[in-house]
Amino acid sequence: MTSVRIRVGAICRDGDSILLVEHEKNHERYWLFPGGGIKVDETAEDALAREVLEETSVKVSVGRPVCICESISPNHDRHIVHFLYETRRISGSPGKSCDPRVRRSEFVPVSLMNGITLYPPIQDWLAKRLSDGFADMPEYLGAMWV
Repeated sequence: MTSVRIRVGAICRDGDSILLVEHEKNHERYWLFPGGGIKVDETAEDALAREVLEETSVKVSVGRPVCICESISPNHDRHIVHFLYETRRISGSPGKSCDPRVRRSEFVPVSLMNGITLYPPIQDWLAKRLSDGFADMPEYLGAMWV
């Protein structure tokens, strides 16, 4: 197995929509919560704010972590631990990305999220939490490789 990758991601709302980024890898397109890896000299919150700005041109304030889930590939060559945080847009609109894998960023209506490929695949959990509220403590959603 390769090393474990820690990834921070933003749950950033705009009304009934969530900020997402569409990636392309090996001719496959899929959506992710904006975010990425943490550099050695930065906190998870600082990394998340930096990554969201780089990928979407949106400046966010980072709140608390709301869930943790893992992606472990069937052949055990990839293991990603996702920490998803509540965030709030301070300024900017989805736009140009510094990351060449990002095809676009936009606020996607929650009602349309079941029709897209989202990693990690937490559409149902997210829709429920957006209507009922996030738990007081981060929820562990388990391993969610698709």
